[in-house]
Amino acid sequence: MYSKEEIERKRQQALERKKQNAPVPNNSPSTGSTNGFMSNFTNKNSISYTSTAANQNVAPNLSNKKPYGYSQNKSQSTIKQQSSANRYNPISSTTTRFYGNVERCELTCSMISSNRFVVEMSKYNEALVNNLFKTIPSRLYDIKTKLWSFNINEYDMFHEKLIGLKCAEITFKGLPSFLLTTFKNLLKQENQPKPVIDTSIIDDTLMNSLYPFQKEGIEYGISKNGKCLIADDMGLGKTRQALGIAHYYRSDWPLLIVTPSSVRYQWSEAVIENLDSVPLHAIQHLSSTKDYIESSQITILSYDLLTRRIDEIAARKYGVILCDESHYLKSGKTQRTKAVQRLATHAKRIILLTGTPALSRPIELFPQIKLLMPNFMSYQDFGMRYCSGVQTNYGWDFNGSSNLKELEILLKACCLIRRLKSDVMTQLPSKIRQKIILDPHMIKAATKEMEAASKEMQKKSLTGAQKHGALLQYYSESSKAKEKAVCNYVTDLIENQQKFLIFAHHKNMMDAISNLLTSKKVLFIRIDGKTHPEQRKQFVDTFQQNENVLVAVLSITAANAGITLTAAQLVVFAELSWNPGILCQAEDRVHRIGQTDNVVIRYLLAKDTADDYLWPKIQKKIDVLNEVGLDQNFDLDKADVTNQLPDMTNQKSLDDFVECSGSNTESSLNTSQVDASGNAELQTSSESLRDLLDLDDDAFNDIDLDNLA
Repeated sequence: MYSKEEIERKRQQALERKKQNAPVPNNSPSTGSTNGFMSNFTNKNSISYTSTAANQNVAPNLSNKKPYGYSQNKSQSTIKQQSSANRYNPISSTTTRFYGNVERCELTCSMISSNRFVVEMSKYNEALVNNLFKTIPSRLYDIKTKLWSFNINEYDMFHEKLIGLKCAEITFKGLPSFLLTTFKNLLKQENQPKPVIDTSIIDDTLMNSLYPFQKEGIEYGISKNGKCLIADDMGLGKTRQALGIAHYYRSDWPLLIVTPSSVRYQWSEAVIENLDSVPLHAIQHLSSTKDYIESSQITILSYDLLTRRIDEIAARKYGVILCDESHYLKSGKTQRTKAVQRLATHAKRIILLTGTPALSRPIELFPQIKLLMPNFMSYQDFGMRYCSGVQTNYGWDFNGSSNLKELEILLKACCLIRRLKSDVMTQLPSKIRQKIILDPHMIKAATKEMEAASKEMQKKSLTGAQKHGALLQYYSESSKAKEKAVCNYVTDLIENQQKFLIFAHHKNMMDAISNLLTSKKVLFIRIDGKTHPEQRKQFVDTFQQNENVLVAVLSITAANAGITLTAAQLVVFAELSWNPGILCQAEDRVHRIGQTDNVVIRYLLAKDTADDYLWPKIQKKIDVLNEVGLDQNFDLDKADVTNQLPDMTNQKSLDDFVECSGSNTESSLNTSQVDASGNAELQTSSESLRDLLDLDDDAFNDIDLDNLA
């Protein structure tokens, strides 16, 4: 029993504790040392129990039976009081707590030019404008965009003054350190005199054939120490620019050229044509895993072969690497990208070429940039800033885009040069013709049918009709021999996701192309001799209006006139025609009223086929037409890549088998004669001109070429 004095004293203590919101004391006589626990309220929302010194080995398990004198109801009452003290009181709370956090003003910085950055405010803040923006000397205000911009050199001043404001209601998203360093260094370089680039060490043959913008591209690549991405539009001569940069750094060779398999031999032709100082034996093509890798100055191989022979290639340690169609390296996870990255660690110069640097998303640029600048920002930083990074349950999603203007400025300052045809249209012809040498390893020129057709053509005892038949057979067999190589080229072409026309003559070639496009799930139209006139109109409208329809497969004889397909700027000829006028008409399906861009024409030629003779024969006809004033605007001599003609002793020209009654083919080409005054006098009769234009076509009037297998 407690005395009255003790009861009153304890009651007063309890009232005092209640006022002070104090924890329950541990010296209650009802608990004493026999309790084994003491309650210690360390904060308002949590309770922790600690063992007393007298009973340290007792585990703090509240589920155990409570010792004598422990009042569970009292403890629960105390806990309830402690919890209720933290309840929200709308009367005593401030308006900030009642309505939640005050909305912050978010400042976001981005570059708008190579020397100025802009600051965007999520909401207008007058104090921020007066106390910060207007105190920066280089401030500029754009009335249209309602944005403030400043010089990049005053970024640190801007940041320090912002910190000095000590405003808790402002969130600041500044510029990445890599971005700052890059543009500050660029500004310093602009204030210094530009170094003179001596391009005289590059072969004159190449330099004399360049347009002014192509020379600028070479100088840009040299200014970046041979590490650059040339992303000019299709048909602007990226090949020649790359060869110019590579030749400038010839002291760092051997040179490795990595390309899609379909254009490997186009590169060797380009080297032979443009770089006189490089002997033919210094160029090596790798076509299979069995080819021996020689100590050649220039090695050319495909991306696929590179991945299979990466160990041998890496051991060679190439000083200059040139990657054509570098968008093949858009993913850092592919074997081809990893292979090139491995080679890049030892290379002094890396030149990337592509007309479509990012096929769909900015993140595809990152692996290409990283090849050129190993110290570039991290994948995470790039994705967050330029790819609108979003975190999902499966990790970060970088398939979006953001700050694209800033990314463009950054890349142009660091490593990228890109010109569109519209930018340099005044320097270009309306048509840009290119000769593409198909992969000879994919040409089935040694088949029994090809050999038989060739032997048949060489028989001197054949009559006129028999010669025509032999010629047709050889032309048909050449089409079959080119199928695989043409389809291989088209496969690489459709990766660019650009509309194009492809003309062919034989049904088997058109079928092969159509089957390929179907297997690749590429939408296309096809117009040949069997297409109904109403369907032609429908197909043309579909190609013109539907962006998803990428390819038009057309017959040279059935679709060379009467249709307009200006939605494309690229025309590809899988086969040649006998008449240059027909080829020119076919080109003009794209190059006509409504076309706002330059047109690129590509002729796919295969060695040891009928192309060897048709190509020079067509040019001879053009020369004659030009002499008599019938200019076709069809100069094949100016095509980007010259054809390497085969040994004429092994195979006769098609001209040997084309005869006209009452006239001689050879004499019909000699159409001019110089008179006594030195002027050229035309001697071509109307009959010989008709023979020149119509002979080859008339010979086949009674034969359905479209259905010729």
